[in-house]
Amino acid sequence: GAHEPHVVILRENIRKCIRQALIPLRAYLKRYEKFRALAELNMADYLKEIMEKDMSAYDVKREIEMHQHQKEQLEADIPNSIVIGPFWINCDTVRNFLVKKRRELAKAVLELLAKKLRT
Repeated sequence: GAHEPHVVILRENIRKCIRQALIPLRAYLKRYEKFRALAELNMADYLKEIMEKDMSAYDVKREIEMHQHQKEQLEADIPNSIVIGPFWINCDTVRNFLVKKRRELAKAVLELLAKKLRT
């Protein structure tokens, strides 16, 4: 049964192995901390801040280029999936979310520039 000594020992060994396997997984997770600010960035607040800076067209262009470069960097840095020990990690959802956010930020700043140039 479930409480026989050899079963208890096996269960503890499995728990120990899983805990050990989680160590590199947690280490990999820490690599994503640098993306937290982007993930939590409020687009409306960001655009309001950009508008309040009264940036020149050149500065806005550089801001757009920065977002485009960061989007490309995300695509290079975050794999679609990765194997860490016994775990297969699907990174697509996080990767796509962050890439889309950078793309939308660049587009929103571009629209802001267009609006600024029209007025």
